[in-house]
Amino acid sequence: MSAAMKMISATPLPHQDGSAGEGDAYRANLEVCRRMARGAPNEQQKRAWLDMAESWRLLIITDPRSAGEGV
Repeated sequence: MSAAMKMISATPLPHQDGSAGEGDAYRANLEVCRRMARGAPNEQQKRAWLDMAESWRLLIITDPRSAGEGV
């Protein structure tokens, strides 16, 4: 399974009304990126995964739909 597929399969679906769940999805993607970085075969790939993880972390702290879910 590709890294992208792992990220998609790890992403929880938002609630029916779309209000909650975004933060959960962001957090799941953050953790997938961190896990992939730990297993990266080289520094370039590790840095790419960590950069992506940082993007998800910033979404968690800035998206109003994930309010109160600091990382």
